[in-house]
Amino acid sequence: MNFVYIGPLNDKSAVNGGYNFIGKNTVDIIQEYKRSNPSFNFECVDNTFKSKGLKRDSYDKSIFLAHPASFINKDGSVKNLFYQLLAPIKERYLHVFWETTPVPKTWLPLLKSDLFQGFVTSSKFVYTLLEQENLGKPIYLLPPMIKVDDYPKIDIDEKLKEPIFTCLFVGQRTIRKGFDDAIISFIRALGDKSDCAFLLKYHNLTNFKDFDTYLKNLVTTNFIGKFNASISSINSDLTNKQMDELYLKSSLLLFPSRGEGFGLPVVQCASMNLPIVSNGWSSLDEFKSIPSIHFTDYHVDCAVGMANHGYEVDSNYAIPSIADTIKKIREQYSLWKENRFDYYNQSIYNNIEIEKLFGPEVALTSFDKFIKGQ
Repeated sequence: MNFVYIGPLNDKSAVNGGYNFIGKNTVDIIQEYKRSNPSFNFECVDNTFKSKGLKRDSYDKSIFLAHPASFINKDGSVKNLFYQLLAPIKERYLHVFWETTPVPKTWLPLLKSDLFQGFVTSSKFVYTLLEQENLGKPIYLLPPMIKVDDYPKIDIDEKLKEPIFTCLFVGQRTIRKGFDDAIISFIRALGDKSDCAFLLKYHNLTNFKDFDTYLKNLVTTNFIGKFNASISSINSDLTNKQMDELYLKSSLLLFPSRGEGFGLPVVQCASMNLPIVSNGWSSLDEFKSIPSIHFTDYHVDCAVGMANHGYEVDSNYAIPSIADTIKKIREQYSLWKENRFDYYNQSIYNNIEIEKLFGPEVALTSFDKFIKGQ
């Protein structure tokens, strides 16, 4: 078997999120699989083809991870360039990564074309999206490989001394990620508490220079009385180690994302045994077996304000209930205030569930089925 993976090769997940994490993680799965299958030959090529590109005259199978829009001309046709680049590969599979419903219409010419013989997805949510299109091609679920032992765990003894209840938001500054939903929910839930803080680790996709003025306006329009809590932000790039440290210093991950193709911050926090308040739609629904993820109510509606990020007018996502998010935050703060041991003890088995969902055995078994066409 001669296999080639084409996709992001550098792990910049703390900066750019999903695509880079899934890319590097796929490489890790392939390398791990090779150790148990000596006859399996593979190559990894950056999806920009800035390297030397494909080295062999023939390959049996491939996975290509890139945004589908990369393959499509303005008139909706598939770029001939990719037919030429991928010609040496007999079976070509596109790794599809998305977070709203339905699959964008502009993708359909590519998905139905003969450029790809099938698809790979990281979540059951995306698997179902593709299945609903009746494309007549095989779809394989290839969950990421999460090694929970590689993640540091919260130290409950240290957490018992914790003076401040710190909520953390991680994600792009977009409507889809629930940036405003998170801030407003925190302001209304804990704005009067002097022992509460909110930290936003965000990544800018659009111009956003004056955070302080923006934040002041949200407080003014959503809180009455003396605001005693503190709110701060980080929008600089952090390493994965620095992200781990940020999680460990937090008391609660607040993740009201309106749609996720995977939900990396939730998986990372669960691997470290940190409590989480999250929307439970899209791929996040797959985490309901994790003990201390507290899912909020939501309703599915049109995705708004996202056309500049490639979302079509009939795209849908799940809008979290602010009222229920406030309720969940207050419940967690009250438990933390009353008994920090019980608060953190609720999440000590999170990593065990992550292992069941995304451990090496699960990922490698899924990859083996893909390679064998089962």
